[in-house]
Amino acid sequence: MSEIFLSYASQDRSRAATIARELATRGWSVFWDRDMLPGVDWETELERHLNGARCVVVLWSRYANESKWVQAEVRMALDRGVLVPVLLDSTSRPLRLRDLQAAFLAGTNLTARGEEMEKLLTAISKLLGSSASASNASLPRATRSA
Repeated sequence: MSEIFLSYASQDRSRAATIARELATRGWSVFWDRDMLPGVDWETELERHLNGARCVVVLWSRYANESKWVQAEVRMALDRGVLVPVLLDSTSRPLRLRDLQAAFLAGTNLTARGEEMEKLLTAISKLLGSSASASNASLPRATRSA
């Protein structure tokens, strides 16, 4: 089971891919729907990974605001206390998300080592009880946490 579940609207797929790669280079295992194999029951597989993840990173945008799937994933992650929100634009967040501090990555190079990306990595590290470090990225995949 992956440590991190990445929740996003399909219109934000390219930005989700960038963040998934960035988190994986730090040694974390990341699940996002592009990892699902053909023939699996999509809803069952998503729920299994969502329930098994120790951290859920939601990419919030105007598209996520309209997505019933993202909203459901957010509710489940909030109930478990494992949600880390990332704002991709200035869309107003639903009431249940407004009290949570979020990383603001709108209009930024998502792989840049900027302050907001560092805040995101620190928040994830605290939830996972691990450290995001460049040295971890050099480990072979088999030695990383799964």
